[in-house]
Amino acid sequence: MKKLVALALAAAALVVIAIAPATAPARTHGPFAGAAHVDLVLTYRDGTTKTVSFNRGERPKGIFKGVVHANITVTRTDGSTRSLNYDRGQITAVGGGSVTFERVDGVSVTLAVGAKTVVREKGKRVNLDDLAVGDRAMFFSANGTARLVRCISKAT
Repeated sequence: MKKLVALALAAAALVVIAIAPATAPARTHGPFAGAAHVDLVLTYRDGTTKTVSFNRGERPKGIFKGVVHANITVTRTDGSTRSLNYDRGQITAVGGGSVTFERVDGVSVTLAVGAKTVVREKGKRVNLDDLAVGDRAMFFSANGTARLVRCISKAT
């Protein structure tokens, strides 16, 4: 009897694992908040591009490794869409309501920043004033405005 119960529990666990990606709760914050499906056009350091798509709960690990820019289209669970850009680089200027950085591929990007811009460092929210020239960061933006800045490393 104990073996039968153990087998039933194991089978139930496998079913839960098998359906988890399809039923994973939508994220409530971050660039993929509310996403049911995500389409990415990734640009790498050497200029090559790659298109990647995934559904909620299936995001591949390390998807942004070596990527300097990405165009992101998020399809939300309600069917609406949202477009974002992802960039990675070193801050060359900050202040006056904007941040400018240079990507590894040499492209300089300036984004507006404001009260709704979220800045995170080591998993914790910090202030815009904590950003400094020389910091390396990832930037998620929409319509030329930084929505999320994730500091990768501080200037030395």
